[in-house]
Amino acid sequence: MTEFWHTILNILVLLGGALVLGLICERLRQSAILGYLAAGTLLGPNAIGFVSDGEHVQHLAELGVALLLFTIGLEFSWPRLKGLGIAALGGGAAQILGTMAVGLACAKALGLGFNTSLVIGAIVSLSSTACVLRLLIARAEIESVHGRYALGILLMQDIAVVPL
Repeated sequence: MTEFWHTILNILVLLGGALVLGLICERLRQSAILGYLAAGTLLGPNAIGFVSDGEHVQHLAELGVALLLFTIGLEFSWPRLKGLGIAALGGGAAQILGTMAVGLACAKALGLGFNTSLVIGAIVSLSSTACVLRLLIARAEIESVHGRYALGILLMQDIAVVPL
């Protein structure tokens, strides 16, 4: 099988697994995102190992990030976000710094070095924009006050990833 068809097969298996597990999760009244994550975990190299080519998975992940940014761009409105102003910016910064400090303290308490603890704190401080955005859209809360604040904080977190 050529590399091209191997990549296509990997994509189809991942999408099929995500579809099946996503539907199962929705049937169980859980978020489909849980099924998508489970499919990626099960089919990836650390479990069943059906998709073992890291380079192809990396390309798929980059495509997913690009599509996520596109989706966020569709929901993004400068005037609305600007109206949130300091609350979203300050709330986002406070959430990142506070959660980072707690993560760092917990990692230090476990006996890890400062640099490792700092990285763990940074990882813990960031949430998944994809998950939260999808939940807000599914619940029709993206236009609510708390939905707009959540989007502002999520965008602040996404911007904070750059220096991290």
